[in-house]
Amino acid sequence: MKILRMALNEIIGMFIDDGAVALLTIALIAGVGLMVKLGMIGGLTGACLLFLGCLIILAESVARVARRKVKGLIHTQSLDRNHAPESTRLP
Repeated sequence: MKILRMALNEIIGMFIDDGAVALLTIALIAGVGLMVKLGMIGGLTGACLLFLGCLIILAESVARVARRKVKGLIHTQSLDRNHAPESTRLP
């Protein structure tokens, strides 16, 4: 039962972990859908905009997570260096 609950939490976390991705995707879909509905752009153009917009949102999300991980890694390494014994500290 515990494994099932953990798996369910992971699946739910994939969709609601990053609220910015969800909000941007919803805004993209609504904006492109409205433009297609009003006849401002054609269906094929709308599909291309959705595809490119989703790629950009995904790339931005991946870059943001990577920056957080690198920042955390640098912070962790600086803490390790400051708390290292005198004989192993770098100048």
